[in-house]
Formats: sequence, C-alpha cells, structure tokens
Amino acid sequence: MCKFRRKFQIRFLYLLVLVIWLFMAKAGAITINEVYYDATGTDTGKEWIEFFNEDSVNITITGYDLSADVGDFYTFPEFTLLPESYVVVHWNTVGINTSTDLYTGNLVDAMSNTSGFVALFNSTTHNSSTIFDYVEYGAGGQTWESDAVSAGIWTTGDFVADVVAGSSIGLKADGMDNNMSSDWTQFNNPTPGSNNEPVPEPTTLALLCIGVLALGLLMNRKMKKNINKKSYYRYITYIFSFFVLLLFLTGEKVAAQQYGTSLVETLKKVKPAIIAIGTYHPLSKPPVKFFGTGFVYSKNGYAITAAHVINAIYEKDDIDNLNVFFPETGTGNSKKIRAKIVIESQKFDLSIIKLEGGNFNYVNLGDSSKVEEGQSIALCGYPYGPVFGLHPTTHTGIVSNISPIAIPVQNMSLLSNRMIRALKDPYTIFQLDCTAFPGNSGGPLFEPETGEVIGVLNSAFVKITKENKQVSTGISYAIPISYVKELIESISEK
Repeated sequence: MCKFRRKFQIRFLYLLVLVIWLFMAKAGAITINEVYYDATGTDTGKEWIEFFNEDSVNITITGYDLSADVGDFYTFPEFTLLPESYVVVHWNTVGINTSTDLYTGNLVDAMSNTSGFVALFNSTTHNSSTIFDYVEYGAGGQTWESDAVSAGIWTTGDFVADVVAGSSIGLKADGMDNNMSSDWTQFNNPTPGSNNEPVPEPTTLALLCIGVLALGLLMNRKMKKNINKKSYYRYITYIFSFFVLLLFLTGEKVAAQQYGTSLVETLKKVKPAIIAIGTYHPLSKPPVKFFGTGFVYSKNGYAITAAHVINAIYEKDDIDNLNVFFPETGTGNSKKIRAKIVIESQKFDLSIIKLEGGNFNYVNLGDSSKVEEGQSIALCGYPYGPVFGLHPTTHTGIVSNISPIAIPVQNMSLLSNRMIRALKDPYTIFQLDCTAFPGNSGGPLFEPETGEVIGVLNSAFVKITKENKQVSTGISYAIPISYVKELIESISEK
C-alpha cells in the first residue's frame, strides 16, 4: 500500500509540473501590447496601437475589427502576424500597409487623451462573444467595458491610471496579459514595434537554478535519515526538484526569445524575398540583363532597391522591360515577373517598385534608430549577378560607423552628381565592415537573429587586381531603413 501511494505521489507531482509548465508556456494569442494615445503636440497621425503575437505559430487577423474611439472601427485587411512579432496600427493615419505597420486611414476622430479604451474584436460583429482583447485607461466605465467583463477579459471599473502626454501605456512584459490594469505600466519612451520589457538574461536564470538546486541538495542531505519517516520532508524535496525543472524549462524559452533564431533559420525566411533586378527582352542577346539586388517587403508585391540600379536601366533606355527574377521554390529554376516604378528618391538612393501579382514572400522592416556601432549584421543578394546561378549569397559583418554620408573616392574627378548632392545635404548612413560587391546594391541589410531589415545596401568598394579581378575591400555602405519608411509614407500622401 505504501509503495503504491509513493508511486501515486510521484506521478501526481510530475503531472503537476507538466500542467504548470504548459500553463506558463501555453500557446498564446495576439494581445494589445502598447498604446500611444496622446502624442506631444498634434495627435493626428501620431497615435498608434501595437499588437504582439505571443504564440509560436502564425496568427491570421484578417477581418478583425479594432476600435479606439467611440463610433470608429478599423477592419484589418488580409494580414498574418508571425510568431513573437509585432504590428503597429497607426490610428487615424494614411499610409501604405507593410508587414510591420498598418494604417487605418482617415477616421472620425483621434484617440482620447485623458480617458479611453482599445477594443479588439475577432469579427465585424461587436458583442461579448466576439470581443478578443480590451484595455481602458484614465477612467473606468468606458465603451465596451461591459462586453469585456462578460467575456472574462476585464474587471468592472478597472483602468490603467498612468495617463501622461507623450508617454504610452504598455504591458510590463510582452504578451503577459492577465486582463488587469496591474499588468500595464507607463513608458516615457514609447517603443512601437519592439519589446516593452527586456527579457531576463539566461545567465541570471542559470544562477538561480544552481542556487535552488544546491539548496535542495543540502536540505536533502540533512533530511536523508528522516526522508522515509516523515512524508512532508519528501514533499519539500519534490517541490525543490519541481522549481529546478521549471526554471530550466522556462529558461530555455527565455533564451530563445532573447537571442532569436539562428542565422540558419533566419535565412530560410529572408532568402525567398530576395530578388534580382534586371531587364528581359526575348530578342536581345542575352535576353536577360542584371543590374542589382532588391527585396520584397509586402505580400502584395511592393519591393525596394537602390535608385542607382534603376538609373542604370534608364540609361540603357530599357525601363519598359523592367523585370525581377528569383529562384522558384523547390524547382531550382528561376522565375521572372514584370515590375514598374512606384516612387524614387535620388537623395537617399532608393526606389520602390511594384511586382505584378500577389502572395509574395516578404521580409519585415525593422527599426534602424536602434542600430549601434559594433552590432552584428548580415546582407543577402547577388554580388556577381547570375554568374553562379540565381541563388542569393549571404555575407556577415558589423556596423563599423554611423555618421553623415561622406563616401570616399580616390580623387575629385570620381565624385558623381549623386555624391555631390549628398555632401551638400548630408544624411546618416551605415558604414559596414562586411564583404560586398556592386551586385549587392539594393539588397537588404538585416539583423541575423530576427531577419528584420535595418538598411538597404548603397555601395561597395572594390579594388581591381593585376588580373583585372574585382576584390572586395570590406568597406560598404547602407541606407538606414527609416528613410525607406519615409518614402513609403510619402506614397500615400500623393
């Protein structure tokens, strides 16, 4: 009987550990993660709501409704949020949707500055059965509170009290939403599209695990003589073992969140969005001509490349034959798609083009304002064109300098008109310590851990050997992605 009871106790504790861990690491959902409701100065065009996918799988939110002002609703377009990713919905703002930013267009009114709410519905029908997430700030009793209470996702009269102009309110840790105001806090420096709270260092968790384990072993040694006599001693040992196991399991998850996936996994997401920029004319010899690299940033086929890549096609008077090329998944063959120019910025050396068709693989645009000198980076493109086949090549390096543009040349005669214009009105550029070639121009500079694009390759310096071969100097430059976002926003204003 005692033997049976001992086995039952052990199995019960193991089951308890499993249940608690599954609860902590449960498949999550999309949450309202941060709200910027009262921008300093004029609110219009500056307010936003950030959502976070805390799940380990994609979440499709097509057809969901968002309300952040009485009477105003925004219906999500066809959109899928990747695991542990963010999307920022810009309220009462016009813009072009991307994989990280959505724009509601012009609405009736801005969000309330002193007291208000944000409600997310998984349908265009709005009631307690469809309300998906909710938060209210400044005062209780806001619109949709009763439905949120009925749905079990809010408490009557509860509200986030921290309401300060220029600040945001956000969950204390991404996705950790227990549907209470105590989950939320004020952020003096709003962080759209990035984490609210730094994840604990894995080393801290490791030390905690070691400490708990050492204490457990010490107590177990002292209780060794009594462990079979007193059942509660045994329970204490089980509890310590449970905490050690739990810390290791959650520590692994934390480490994954902190460091992201490896570059190997990142490239599986990035490479399908890399395109070769060129022209196609069946009567020409050769029919395909290559000019540079680009990348797709939206599912409906908007892509980015360098303006000087497009200028080279203009100089050949061949812009009507503009095409992009990329490997066809699983076949080893290349695929060509016609494209057209949408907008260009000669100052920032950027061009946005639109591919015919839809349902393209795409990359996410990151935040270049957080890039620091010494940060690891990766770039992907076609350094030698299609010489070795249409297979994007990846190089890694670091950001060696962030400064106003001043690209060196050997003598004044090599200064181009574009360089001279840039020197008169300088802007920030990333200098890279990384192997690159002219064929990489227009390709993405991205974070190896996440794949988020933080820049567009602008130029690469090479030297010519006695054998007339191009050799990379290891010095190249990239345009911060913030200038791309400005260009995207300008499209909607036209």
